[in-house]
Amino acid sequence: MRHRSLILLLALAAFICVTFFVNYETLTLPPNHSCLQQNLRSRLPDGSSGTVKFSVSSAPDAFTILQTRIQGAKQVIWTLSDKGYIPFLRPWRDRLYSFNRSTIFVASLDNETATYCVEHDIPFVHYPEELGVVKFVLSSKLAAFGVEALFTEMDVFWIEDPFLSVVQPMLKVDPSLDLLITGHVNHLRVNIGVFFARPTSSVIAFFSSLATYYHLRRDLWGPTRDQIIWDGYLRNIDELPDLPTWIPSVHWAKIDNNLVGAGDGVYRYDLLKAIHMHSIAGSKPDELTKLYRGDLEGALKVIPLHSKPLDVHLCGFPKCW
Repeated sequence: MRHRSLILLLALAAFICVTFFVNYETLTLPPNHSCLQQNLRSRLPDGSSGTVKFSVSSAPDAFTILQTRIQGAKQVIWTLSDKGYIPFLRPWRDRLYSFNRSTIFVASLDNETATYCVEHDIPFVHYPEELGVVKFVLSSKLAAFGVEALFTEMDVFWIEDPFLSVVQPMLKVDPSLDLLITGHVNHLRVNIGVFFARPTSSVIAFFSSLATYYHLRRDLWGPTRDQIIWDGYLRNIDELPDLPTWIPSVHWAKIDNNLVGAGDGVYRYDLLKAIHMHSIAGSKPDELTKLYRGDLEGALKVIPLHSKPLDVHLCGFPKCW
């Protein structure tokens, strides 16, 4: 009898925890839509409007939807977005579709973005978490689902097909690579705006470990903490505190800075395959608009062209962040 009472008390405690301590974001779905969330309609009355609740803490719906979305695909291109980038969601989608890249999705960070995606048939999963959590958790999940995944932030404009122009040539040189990562011209640390991950066991283990560490240390270093932790976990430049005794090893390489140009400049314009608008303070919306309107020359004016190599040793932590 005492054992039965104890079990009942434990069950009640678990119910209270689930009810009161798991936060939810609510997304209202319009009655007619043909977006990624179509498979959720079965949870609502047929043909009616309704709401679907997504768990912020574990995002089980997001993972299920993601797996459904990429089923059968070998490659996927994805990004994340909040309401600040809503004006560029359709141009981003259409640009990738123009390369015949049909398996793409947006990780929406807020309800406004999710609702916009539903209304404009933009494939998405709703995962309203902190940036680094979304990047690292979804990267682990995509690898576990068996797809090659290219992450590209919303302020990256692709001039050419990223797989054909960047990923495939690099893997042809070294097929054993697990990760391809962008860097900087003016310092040696990696950038987190674009990275490619193969679905290897090393990648799955690495991102799972990284996501766990990030969750514990995301109170440090301010808004660029995802990039700092990304660099340190790759054992590149920065040393991180309280690292686990064992970090899964991955074979990675930097993408040529001249292929993905950014605000810190390039040495050759003719090699550019993408433009990343990071470090271009105040100009992102205007320059992105120029790019999506076909004004490549106008956008290039904000990317410095260096005539000689920069002294990368002059830039130390945290100056470069």
